[in-house]
Amino acid sequence: MNGATTEFLHSPHKPDTTQATAAQISTSDCCNFYGNFTVAEAYSADPTHQPASLPFGNGLLNENDYLRLTHAVQIATAPILLVGIVTNAVSILVYARMPGGVTSTYFSLTSGLDIVYLVSVLPTTFMSVVLGNKMASRSVFFMNYVLYVSDYFSSTTRKVIVCVTMLMSLDRYLVVAFPIRVRSLHHFRRPWLYTGIVIILAYLFDMNRNFKNKVIVGTDQTNPVQMVPTRIFLENRQLFLDLALASSIVFQYTPIVLLVLFNVLLVAALAEHSRKMKTRFGGEKNGENSSSNPFPGEIQQNVEDNGEHGLETYQRNFNNVVGGGKHTTKVPKLRREKSVTRTVLVYSLTFIMLAAPYTFFPLLRRLVPGFEVFDREHYLVMSFGLVFVLLDTVSSAMNFFIYFATGSAFRAGVLRLSSITMKRNKQTSSFGQNTRTSNII
Repeated sequence: MNGATTEFLHSPHKPDTTQATAAQISTSDCCNFYGNFTVAEAYSADPTHQPASLPFGNGLLNENDYLRLTHAVQIATAPILLVGIVTNAVSILVYARMPGGVTSTYFSLTSGLDIVYLVSVLPTTFMSVVLGNKMASRSVFFMNYVLYVSDYFSSTTRKVIVCVTMLMSLDRYLVVAFPIRVRSLHHFRRPWLYTGIVIILAYLFDMNRNFKNKVIVGTDQTNPVQMVPTRIFLENRQLFLDLALASSIVFQYTPIVLLVLFNVLLVAALAEHSRKMKTRFGGEKNGENSSSNPFPGEIQQNVEDNGEHGLETYQRNFNNVVGGGKHTTKVPKLRREKSVTRTVLVYSLTFIMLAAPYTFFPLLRRLVPGFEVFDREHYLVMSFGLVFVLLDTVSSAMNFFIYFATGSAFRAGVLRLSSITMKRNKQTSSFGQNTRTSNII
């Protein structure tokens, strides 16, 4: 249950419109929020405001439909979380045994961050599935975990994942488009450093989330444990909303737009490289002059400066750029480069399709203020949110399968890891059998 998952995994009760104030909103209503906006905030903007009606049940979906969908999504989410944690851990082990490379490091980092995200939402998801939303929301531990752990770590980690994926796509584009320059600037390709900076900034920037609400234990038997806005939030509501918007722009909206841009540029660079190489070899095959500007930009200059060795220099730099020329593998380096680029493209494009709906969904609240609170299609909107959260969770569990389907070196690494594991299990089994035999003798 992440920063926006809490809104979808709690039942949206109708507030008492004749008595409702910011301090009297029920637990489930406080949890019904999109991004950084809650039902409680709608009241806290003007606690004396009493809307005439809240026509939640008059749209295409009613509360019962929404609750059934919520239960189905919860059941589907639980195995996805477990599969994602296990497969991402396997991905890290596989890449740890492979020759070091910048892109491989980015793959490992995204898998590690996805584990943090999935682990942070695992306890609340299973409590909701086993106990039910109403029973789970009666637990003080559950509500505090949602507020101070699940909400904070999952939401912020998702932002970091978007940024790291964007950096990985940028690095791969530079490798393909400018292989010689990237080779000469390899000291600046430091994924651990950049990821560490993003993590520190994102977590510091989002720390204000922990001061927006608090958990209290009341006397109401229907909702004994309630999540209510804090005094500091009520007194500085606009500041909190501005910080939330700034954080989303810096760590979500801008990186995902840049991610799309870098992937478009990467596809264009691959197409240009393929066209130039076909022109080069096609011209030689037809007996044409092969020096008629067959290479783009820096590569053409390299050919002119180095004569016949220009193409060899380009190919050598292009093939060695990821491994730094320090490692050799059974797979030819050019094929490995193509495989890595293919993996980055497929991973990035799939990530965009799965994560973008959830990422941009909160913008609807800013474009149409209050639509999710008072609109007659309240439950329909929240149901879309449920689906978007599920897709976003899938995006954190897909890494291993994309790496395995598109990366030849990764597949070989998985097979090696499997064979080592099977050999160790066999040795352990043989040792145990020998021990039992010696005891009998």
